[in-house]
Amino acid sequence: MTSCPAIGQLFDANPAVRVNAYGALLPRYRDDRTLIPELIAMARADPLNVNGIYNALVVLSHMDADTLRLETSAVEAFAEEQKGKGPKVSAREMALMLLDPQSLGRRSGS
Repeated sequence: MTSCPAIGQLFDANPAVRVNAYGALLPRYRDDRTLIPELIAMARADPLNVNGIYNALVVLSHMDADTLRLETSAVEAFAEEQKGKGPKVSAREMALMLLDPQSLGRRSGS
């Protein structure tokens, strides 16, 4: 399914497992471009898992801006797809898109 088990754990029903997954992902994969399509694919495979989608958005929003910039269109499309999935997800989607005005096209006002 994914090359990094912690990605799948972001979608686990157990909150403690999800929190541990953050700890495994963020320090090691912050600048790993390959993580982006894997996160997005996992979220798209489980579109009703709002906690998992929220967690994927959190991880993306903590990734290095230069790394996100390499996957601009994929990140923008994924973020756009999450609109309407509740206030928590919407707030995180907006936070992701507003992180760095130079990172993603929409962030710079386009």
